[in-house]
Amino acid sequence: MEIEFYKTKDNRTILTITRSDGSKTWSKLHRGIEDHDLAHFAVEETLHIRRGFYGIINSGVDIHDFEDKESRPDINEEALQVEYFVNLLQTEYWNAGEQLDILKMLRDILTATGLPMIANLSAETLVEIRKIYHEQILKLKLLQPGQKLHFTFHPF
Repeated sequence: MEIEFYKTKDNRTILTITRSDGSKTWSKLHRGIEDHDLAHFAVEETLHIRRGFYGIINSGVDIHDFEDKESRPDINEEALQVEYFVNLLQTEYWNAGEQLDILKMLRDILTATGLPMIANLSAETLVEIRKIYHEQILKLKLLQPGQKLHFTFHPF
């Protein structure tokens, strides 16, 4: 599955996803949502998440379906776990660094919501996720209008 962030002349970002079957979905992103989608990539690719945001998109769901309450896809347990984790990563990044005890915070959130901890998430994989996430954000920030950030997601 191919993921592309394209910087427009008005400095907005268009996300285009080409699914494994060759079909595409795209959206002009609201400002700031790029960080969220990049965090999904870092988490789902590193932890081999199959049914998170990108896995749901790969199954045929349109990006716009996530924005529309009536057409929003059912969110499975794995996708919910990832969503909580992604939100913590974003919060940490926006607050300038790696000061959050994300693993403890995530465990507490998941326990409170009746969800299990993400099976293969560890201190070591968290380091890798942060590295990928921060690198992708930097690459996106350096894009000039007309340029693209492209990477491959493996829907395991």
